[in-house]
This record gives sequence, structure tokens and C-alpha cells, in this order.
Amino acid sequence: MKLITTVALALILIAGCKDKRGGNASSQPSGSSSSLAPPLAPPISDASPLVAPGQTGTISLVSAAHAIADLNGDGTDDVVALAEIKSASDEQLRVVALDGKATAFLWVSPRLQPIGEIPKNGRRMVFAGGGRVALATGWKDLQLFDATTGAPTKTLMLDGIPGYRSCVDPEDATHAFLALFAGKTDHSREVGGVMLDLAGASTVPTARPAWCAAAPERRYSADCGLYDNEDREVECSPGSTAPAASNFVAAYVLATKHASVAIGNHSDGRGKEYSDGLPVVLRFDPATKRILWRHEIADAPPQGNYKDHHVVRQADVSPAGVLIVIERVAALQTWGHRLIMLDLKTGEPRFETSIDRPLSRDARVVHNVLYVPRGDSLEARDPATGEVRRHFGSAMGQIVGSAIVPTKTP
Repeated sequence: MKLITTVALALILIAGCKDKRGGNASSQPSGSSSSLAPPLAPPISDASPLVAPGQTGTISLVSAAHAIADLNGDGTDDVVALAEIKSASDEQLRVVALDGKATAFLWVSPRLQPIGEIPKNGRRMVFAGGGRVALATGWKDLQLFDATTGAPTKTLMLDGIPGYRSCVDPEDATHAFLALFAGKTDHSREVGGVMLDLAGASTVPTARPAWCAAAPERRYSADCGLYDNEDREVECSPGSTAPAASNFVAAYVLATKHASVAIGNHSDGRGKEYSDGLPVVLRFDPATKRILWRHEIADAPPQGNYKDHHVVRQADVSPAGVLIVIERVAALQTWGHRLIMLDLKTGEPRFETSIDRPLSRDARVVHNVLYVPRGDSLEARDPATGEVRRHFGSAMGQIVGSAIVPTKTP
């Protein structure tokens, strides 16, 4: 890990603060309040091991804050994430790069000061591309790091807090649109956006691009079964845009360049209020509305009332298939979750597996690998079989010194 002196870090941060939203010199965005200033102090540079001698540590990924990219050029995607490293005597917050082939760090950034509680609409995010990694802390700043060494390089200040419905350009991972929120209340509105140029280490104000869909209509499943739509070109529309089908009530329609699918529930014909709760997925031709296939989730039906039903917690469409996450709710309690991948051409299940808790973020397919967030860890699965190929985060093992000692396979 490359060492950086305190003097060098101070110079970097001073230079970074002068580059606001594409180069305007200012240390404080106009119209911002001191209560929304980023609480991060400069990263702390140290040469000591991550964990003190005689102790072991754990690594926990911070919820949604990770990106997937080949950082070392070996042809395999790696994971870069905001992570907490804990031991008996210490707790650290760092950006870490985890090798996609081996259970090891590629690099670990200098220690960051605790971020603290972030505004309701703020979101911690990580982006990787163009030789850089960017960390959105959930406040009005972006911390930039060298993608090869993890060394901090710059801090960019923004006129709002980056939040939900921020997207990576699906055709160019070096650019990302960041939706900005005022952040003063729990229900603050989107106040603008900037385009992050990772290669150029800059941002410029911009309108929301066509490849980053606005927040969809909220129906049965929050945000149309999507926690976020980073790295994906997913459009969501109301269930009324789905084709008519017998014993089916559509909740919403997801459309990508690969397929259009309607997500909803089986109905007994008396309307959605009397749906028996079993999820149904339809793929259809968006031009003709012709139904190409229909898949009903096989399960013992609930009792037929709002206290006992199935919920599609997530749905997504990719070349690998239609991914859905089902939650069974009975007597207002959750009884289990299932991860199902349907074949894009036939609608038949490619795999189906139970998971012990809901996902902390969208599962998604990147370069034919299914990444499934599990709280403080991330699973890399085979999208055809559902088999776990590799773990990232807490499931990797323990930290001894500055190395990860695996305790689980794969």
C-alpha cells in the first residue's frame, strides 16, 4: 500500500477543494449550509498493519457502496468498496479493492474518519473507471482515489448531496450521472445533477441523461422492484402498460434493450384486491403486446388476504435472464426469501434457491457473473446455476496483520 505523508494529503485536499463542479474555485458550494458540510477529515496515512499483532479482524462492506471493475488488468472483475475493518481494539473505515481471483486485498486506502449519519436522501456510492475510484460519502463531496494504489488524489465539492437514481453510463464506465438532493428534510426533492468524469477527475452540471431513468412510479414493490439502477438501462412503467392476460394483475413493467416483462400477481378474476398473492412474470413483445411466455411462481397459495401473501422484492432483466427475489409474508411476518432466475427465451427457471435474509441492494449480473449483496458481504454466483463462486466482505475470512486468511469456500 502506497504511503502518503500528511503534508502531501493536505496539498491534495486543498487542490481538490478548488475544483468545484468542473473547475470553479470555491471551498464551499454556494447555497450550502454548514449542517450539510461533509464530516470527513483528511484520510489518516499509516504504515501499521490493519490489525494489531495477536488480534484478528473482520471486514464488512458498507451496504450499497461498492463497484465492480477489473482494476489490475488480469481479465477478472474485482470489487472496490467502502468497508469497515474491526478488531478487538480498533474500528477503521477504508476504501478497499478486493481481488476477483484470490482471497486478498489489491490495495487498502488510508484510514478515513467516520462519516457519521447521513441525510435521508444521501447515499454512499463507489464508482470505478478511467484509472480512478470515486467515493460519494453521502454528503456534498466526492473523494477520489488512484485505482491502482488506493492513494487519495482529489476531493470534489458539489452543490447537492448525491443520492438515489444515480447511474453509471452503460456504454462508458468512466462517466456517471449523480442525482443531487438538497438533503434538508427526509423528503427533499432532486435539485439537479452533475456528470462525473472519472478520467478527468471533474464534474459538470447536466440534465438527467436518457440512459439514467428517473424514479419510477411506486407500485406494489418499492421503486418497481429496483433499489437502484446503477450500471443498467432499466425503464419502469405502470402495470397499465402491460398486455391483458387472464387471471393476471400487473404491478409494473420493466423494459431493457434485451426484453420487456410485466411483473404482477395471479388473480381470481375479481381484481387486484382479491389476488391470491402468487407472483406472475410475463414476457411480451412491446410492439405488438403479444405474450411470449408466462411463468407463475410455484408454491402453496396463501390464505387469500392481505396478511398472507408473496411480494416481489426485486426484479431485473439482463442477457442472463429475468431475476426475481420473492418474499413470503404471513401474519405480517416474513417467512422466507427465494432467488429465481428465469430463462429469457422460455421463461423456465434456470435456478431457484432460498436465501436466509433480504438483499441489502439489487442483485445484478455483470459480465456473466451474478452479484448478490448479503448485508456486509457480496456473493459472486453463476447466473446459470446459482452456485456461489466467490465471497467478498465478511464471508471471505479473518484479517491477520494486513492479509485476509480465508475461512470459507469458495
